[in-house]
Amino acid sequence: MLRCSNRRSDELVLGTHSLIVSPAERSGANHTLDRHLAPEFVIGHEMTPVLDSRLVAPRFTLADAERAGDEWGFNCGPAAIAAMNGLTIEELRPHLGDFEQKRYTNPTLMWSILRSVGARWRVRKGGQWPEYGLVRVQLEGPWTAPGVPIAARYRHTHWVGSMLLLDGCEEQNVFDINCICLGGWVPLAEWSSYVVPWLLKQAEPKASGAWHPTHFVEIERSEM
Repeated sequence: MLRCSNRRSDELVLGTHSLIVSPAERSGANHTLDRHLAPEFVIGHEMTPVLDSRLVAPRFTLADAERAGDEWGFNCGPAAIAAMNGLTIEELRPHLGDFEQKRYTNPTLMWSILRSVGARWRVRKGGQWPEYGLVRVQLEGPWTAPGVPIAARYRHTHWVGSMLLLDGCEEQNVFDINCICLGGWVPLAEWSSYVVPWLLKQAEPKASGAWHPTHFVEIERSEM
């Protein structure tokens, strides 16, 4: 996750990856998402800084995410589950199975967690992004080459939330823990064009630049 705190250095946690992005490194011309790290940075493409009130606000703060990340490895999978199920981080933690040992969320663990929290959900592997739910994204690179064991791909994936706004013109939105400084949500078009390339550059230097969804998870929305 990207940290926009007073520490003046920001940790990125994507799946099982962790690195420190210094203020000097993050101020480069190619770092188009620096405003996610600190409010005073507005470089490159303009993204909406205010959370649309129709979107589900996560029940955890940046400080909560920082603390859980430091203490037990909270990252994209648990963040997406908590946000889309209306849970705080501490409410979710007892349901995470062996996540704290391996620090990533494969599909089997995701289904187990969703059952444990009492979610009503269904999975599909094609079609449109969920109106309300989760998406597992495979980042492509040497680990997705023909002949490489499928398990090698698991540590190069990313979980996000998904929500379609239907009022007026339709707009698909993505909840990404790396955008928590904006409330977590950005439009899918901007996430695809700006957030993903930035994340690949920071966390997956061997990535090809391509990515694809592997699982769409529709969640029955409950009152939160």
